[in-house]
Amino acid sequence: MTGLPSGTVTLLFSDIEGSTKLVRRLGVRYEQLLAAHREVMRDAISAHGGAEVDTQGDAFFVAFERAHDAVGAAADVQRELERREAADDAAVRVRMGIHTGEPSLAAEGFYVGVDLTRGARICASAHGGQVLLSGVTRDLVLDEFETRDLGEHLLKGIDAPERLFQLLGPGLRDGFPPPRARSPGNLPRLRSTFVGRERELQELEALLAGAATMVTLTGSGGVGKTRLAIETARRLGESFRDGTFFVGLAAAASEADVASALAHALDIEEGPGEPLAVTLAHRLRESETLLVLDNFESVVGAAPFVSELVERCPKLKVLTTSRERLHLRDEHEFRLEPLRERDAELLFVDRAAANRPRGELDSKHRDVVSEICRRLEGLPLALELAAARTRLLSLPAILDRLERRLAFLTGGARDLPERQRTLAATIEWSYLLLDGDERSTFLTLAVFVGGASLEAVEHVAPSSAPALEVITSLCDKSLLVSRTADDGAPRFTMLETIREYALERLHEDGNGLTERRGHAEYLVDLAERAAPELQGAHQAAWLRRLAAEHVNLRAALSWESDIGDDAMLLRLASALWRFWFIRGHLTEGRTWLERAVERRDGAEPEALARALFGASTLAAAAGDLESARSLAADRLVVCRSMGDDADIASALSNLANVTAAAGESDAAAELYGEAASHARRAGARPVLASVVSNLGYLSLLRDDPAAALATCREAAALFEELNDEVEAAGAWLNVAVALLLLRRPDDAAAPLARSLGRYAELQHADGLSYCLDAAASLAVQRDDLHTAGLLAGAAGAARIRTQGLPPPVERRLREQALAEIEPALGPDAYASATREGEALPLTAAVAAAQTIATGTRGAAQQPLL
Repeated sequence: MTGLPSGTVTLLFSDIEGSTKLVRRLGVRYEQLLAAHREVMRDAISAHGGAEVDTQGDAFFVAFERAHDAVGAAADVQRELERREAADDAAVRVRMGIHTGEPSLAAEGFYVGVDLTRGARICASAHGGQVLLSGVTRDLVLDEFETRDLGEHLLKGIDAPERLFQLLGPGLRDGFPPPRARSPGNLPRLRSTFVGRERELQELEALLAGAATMVTLTGSGGVGKTRLAIETARRLGESFRDGTFFVGLAAAASEADVASALAHALDIEEGPGEPLAVTLAHRLRESETLLVLDNFESVVGAAPFVSELVERCPKLKVLTTSRERLHLRDEHEFRLEPLRERDAELLFVDRAAANRPRGELDSKHRDVVSEICRRLEGLPLALELAAARTRLLSLPAILDRLERRLAFLTGGARDLPERQRTLAATIEWSYLLLDGDERSTFLTLAVFVGGASLEAVEHVAPSSAPALEVITSLCDKSLLVSRTADDGAPRFTMLETIREYALERLHEDGNGLTERRGHAEYLVDLAERAAPELQGAHQAAWLRRLAAEHVNLRAALSWESDIGDDAMLLRLASALWRFWFIRGHLTEGRTWLERAVERRDGAEPEALARALFGASTLAAAAGDLESARSLAADRLVVCRSMGDDADIASALSNLANVTAAAGESDAAAELYGEAASHARRAGARPVLASVVSNLGYLSLLRDDPAAALATCREAAALFEELNDEVEAAGAWLNVAVALLLLRRPDDAAAPLARSLGRYAELQHADGLSYCLDAAASLAVQRDDLHTAGLLAGAAGAARIRTQGLPPPVERRLREQALAEIEPALGPDAYASATREGEALPLTAAVAAAQTIATGTRGAAQQPLL
């Protein structure tokens, strides 16, 4: 198409909301409506000087030289459609998105560039009858058109949040739901409605919107601190450009745990040689973010860490929930009292309405409801637990039981707040209503940190009734909460106050030793089942599963360490090393593995050899070659004592890897040769594949990429046959590196793309950082120097997060690329490109690397996205 405007262009996208349903409902009449809609659109486009770029079905893509013309055309269309709808109930509703940018005009006569994607995604975020504008467009038309700021939203395919504005004016529809795009952050999505607390909400919002940087929401257990904090953060979401994040600290026990929980919520990984607290401060320094730190009372000693973080990050604000104040200089304490009488009644009625007719609750037994709420002193958790019992008991029966139980169970410690003693009585009452299976399952689940899967419940808390039936009953009684874990499986958790009660009950009934032992044995079994799968076709699924149990695995490791069961500690740590390695938990993994190895007396040789293998691998990944070599040599001694050729071959190869990394290539070659002999004698194809791969890498270390190429390709083929995704990804990367060192960028692209895809699927942080460096070298050889600098910066940032160091060959490739990039770009452009890469999220950096590797340029030629 010719005659399209160029330079700064305003793009308008539109389509009919619910067009498929209209076709089914109206049949052939829909064609008439569609024709009328096109007539309205084209009249407005013509009147305002627009150029119709593309039309597909009911969708329009239009370009304007001026933003005012695009917005004016959109307003005219919506007003005309509103007028027609008033006269015809079958009229269409059109959603519109407008964005101003500088798309490139290709020689073939169509636009290309990210501005098309942005405009199309803005349109997809609108509702029928609504016009949404990007921030750029809105700023250009402020003098003529009225808009409403809808806040920051994440558009599909766009990394940075976009601030959206709704067009307002006479004849334009209003009152739409929030845009269909996501708001940034990770606030939990709560299913039940938020009731009451309007005054508290307004006061908290005013505090956080004003000068306060740290607000601590205090109150007794069960008073509703967490729920109020989440609702406050949700309402303030649009005020924080970089998102609102929820960080649960129920499982935290130290400052290090708080830092780790923060890093996990924010997707920040620890950097090498740098405390995680420093990494967090660096990443949040200019971030306009609200953090909700929940259940801080268990780690009050970490309060100075949070204070220092806020001091170093002037745009950061923190809302903390705790049963006690943190005693910090800049802290604003907000004391949360029980619900006022009317709000308590509204909450009880709302939660009980699922079990009884609302009319009965509102009128017939209004006085009884009021008395129940008074007896429960307006504590939200107590009210919710009592409301759950309306499924089984009448309201007068509930009141009668409260009378007896609360009178009997008010003799707790005198230094506890009265409301806390009342809450304990409420939980006790609910517990005593459970049958035998429910009680045993409820108490057993208390030893799980962060919840349990259904499989875990079935293994650890066997009962005469099916586990799912028991779990469902506990969820119905509001003693458990069901949610979907990251691995897609259902997970069952407790409110922390309820879990504390259950743990106290376990202690009274026998210290919970049986339950803790069952918990640890299940997790050892899970880890040992996962270990061999982390090298096969099901790696990704097992990695997700172990990630979902990570806090429970830590609890089991601590338990075995504390009670001195060295054999179980060794089994669990040795089974987890590959998970720690792939997911970048290098420091944590080394700590547990080295502790287990130190306590080796009487250990099974197989488990000890695995632990030494893992400890050596993680030490090498962290750059500690001295420790890595010592551990690898120790493993070889253990494997020789067992006499198994496959194990000896693996140990020799491991030791050769460290020797090669230390620069002793001749000694490494001898070790690899011996390893290959043992592997062939044992018929151990996985070990042989690893040795072949290592021999290829050794050729790269010796600066002989031509010799390495065939060997690396052979290794990649062997790993593909074995369905070993991790090792195959590494072998394909070695192939790409060899080709890049030979200055054959076109041949290197395909193996690099394959390695990137595998590492991305596995979330292998170290592997992705190596791929980013290789992609930077590829970009250099293709003369795309800005992208090369960006990818080099992203690779360095990724490695800081994993605390890993690039292996020697990857380091050499990186240094060669940097040596070409900086002189060609110049110091300022080079610094700008690398800074841009350092700031990129890892997913965005990987996407940029894939673009270089595959030679694609996105979907710009398909404007209607």
